[in-house]
Amino acid sequence: PIVGSLQDAGTKAAVSALVDNTMQVGEGDVNPVWCILELLCTTELKLSNPISVYAIDIESFMKAAEQVKADGIGVSVVLEGSESKSVKDYVDDFCLLINGGLYKDTRTGRLAIKLIREDDAVEATYDSDNILELTSFSRIVTNDAVNEVTVPFVDKNNLFTERLATIQSPALIRSSGSVNALRKEFIGVGSSSVASMLASRTVIVTGK
Repeated sequence: PIVGSLQDAGTKAAVSALVDNTMQVGEGDVNPVWCILELLCTTELKLSNPISVYAIDIESFMKAAEQVKADGIGVSVVLEGSESKSVKDYVDDFCLLINGGLYKDTRTGRLAIKLIREDDAVEATYDSDNILELTSFSRIVTNDAVNEVTVPFVDKNNLFTERLATIQSPALIRSSGSVNALRKEFIGVGSSSVASMLASRTVIVTGK
């Protein structure tokens, strides 16, 4: 079951022309970027006090949704309010999934979303010209680096059975001489392809 498909009438009316081509990802999954917008704006889910869709930088969400769809990251998830799960918790989970974050655009005052990708242009350089003081510095040594990541997922194509996708870095394993494993959970993952992609991404990030 999928919730997060912009069922709120006001939100849907404001952005419907923008989401038609990016809402669905893969076979029956929904784009998590629009799940985030749903959580922020909708009154349907009754999870918290919504904000106006006009306080959102919709263009940034559209760009992010296009990229996430191209990445093939979709989710199947039911969003339910509870004392232990807040809107912020859900938003944080989806941001972790898509490797992105929310921020307030200082120029417009609107809430925007930004994805982090390896091919992003460098926006700032920190060196002796702008660092006043460096109090500490540490780098993960090869022996401590994560070289195997396992991502659990519920396989929609196999009677919703919980399965695991594991990705290793053979080079790091050879360098360290042992397997340093990490289990990483992501919200709403329902296919081995997405789970493997997320495991591979995590190996690259945590292994550096």
